[in-house]
Amino acid sequence: MHLNNSSLPFTLQHIPCGQAVPPGNPHAITVSLPTLSDVIGYEEKHPHIMRNLQSGYPRFFTNGLVSRATEVLSSQLNLQPNLCFVPVSSRTAFFGISRILSGTEYQIIEGEFPGIIIRNDSPNFQRLKTYLQNTGFIPSSRQAEDFLIKTGELEIPYPEERAPLYSAEKTIIAQLAEAYSVTFPDSILLACNGMNAIQAVVQAITNELCSKQKKKILQFGWLYLDTMALLHNTDNCTTIINCQDFEEIEKYITGNYQSIAAVVTELPTNPLLQVPDIPRLSKILRQYDIPLIVDSSCGTGWCFNLSPYADIIIESLTKFACGHADSMMGAIVFPENSLVFSLRKKVRQFVSAPHFSDVQRVAHTIQSYKQRVMISSQTANNFIEYCNSIPGIAKVFYADIRGIYDKSFMKYTPPICSVVFQKPLAQVYERLHIVKGPSFGTQFTLGMAYVYLAHYDLLQTPAGRTRLNEAGLDEGLLRVSIGTEPIDDLVRVFNAAL
Repeated sequence: MHLNNSSLPFTLQHIPCGQAVPPGNPHAITVSLPTLSDVIGYEEKHPHIMRNLQSGYPRFFTNGLVSRATEVLSSQLNLQPNLCFVPVSSRTAFFGISRILSGTEYQIIEGEFPGIIIRNDSPNFQRLKTYLQNTGFIPSSRQAEDFLIKTGELEIPYPEERAPLYSAEKTIIAQLAEAYSVTFPDSILLACNGMNAIQAVVQAITNELCSKQKKKILQFGWLYLDTMALLHNTDNCTTIINCQDFEEIEKYITGNYQSIAAVVTELPTNPLLQVPDIPRLSKILRQYDIPLIVDSSCGTGWCFNLSPYADIIIESLTKFACGHADSMMGAIVFPENSLVFSLRKKVRQFVSAPHFSDVQRVAHTIQSYKQRVMISSQTANNFIEYCNSIPGIAKVFYADIRGIYDKSFMKYTPPICSVVFQKPLAQVYERLHIVKGPSFGTQFTLGMAYVYLAHYDLLQTPAGRTRLNEAGLDEGLLRVSIGTEPIDDLVRVFNAAL
């Protein structure tokens, strides 16, 4: 199997700090942070780092096109200096915003680039920004681009390959239907990004499934930071960190099933790549009519046979489905045997639909989705074997199913792993000539100093470090998203760094 990497001249080499990845692309969703000091400067907002940033992960860094569109609309609105326009993805965001800004003076702006006008000294201003980060109600770069074209600020969109608008959404849904073995098109909902898909499901569960008796949402494993924030904001979340201790899990469920509304986990978890025994877990949960919600962003439907077991599957299409690090989108899949299949209508109410230009772009890139995952999966197998064989790597975490009885559950190895080196991370990280920055699932190999970028706040206090240690997260952990490069090239750059 072969995939042309000629469009990736930047892979497996040093990229200057702050450069957009992909380089020169205004829709880029990651940024090069080639040294650990760059990562720390990014987290601590050092001026010399921040002024060089051309892009970043969109929920944490405002895209340049979005900033420009915000400035244009603010000028059109003739805002006073003490007022700020905060853009959102769609009017769907206003429902949640009305709750968190209760008692706060603000104004809703509708239209093609909607948002909120709020005083920039409002005590709830930062709360609004955090809410938008946690829920993914942020406008996409293409949404901003189309607004700028219509206002005459831009002449033409960035040149890129896109699928025809009339067939774009059907193309995406058809690819996902094949990956997850579903037959009904209305089983799949699209969201503007993966986090927005997660919040829609959590909101629907909280509103429709949680009752005075069954009010608890059970979190299995250490999950992505904003997913954990969303779950714990419900005030009814209980966590079992070791999602592979099935005896503990079974004991807890059988003793507390009357209070559990739903179970949420990732497959595999991020960044330790733990694989919960989903078939056994599903069997127990269905005895008590408890739905199982699985975020498959790290594993995808191509790697795991999820539909017989999960009741709701969430995937960030920003990652492996797109593969080019230039689009944001999410998907929610309801398998036909789902305990909560009827909940999809309620979930739809909380979803912010993707912008049509993003649908066109993802419909193009998703057509090589399966092929990319197959190639990267084989490379991942070889890379994991390499990591286990050399003394320079102390630990390697990957999707290991040796403790799971049903081996057919995993079809292919997810092309992502995490490593801890024998040397301090800084010594290897700076010598490692791969793309380094946030995100994963790209067709080029992408390394991320995960604890520094996702949990830098926890590194700053003894209590935070204790929490990381309890979760098994080493501050030197490097998450490696395996691309489509030949394994020999990947081994060569790691050997050189070690």
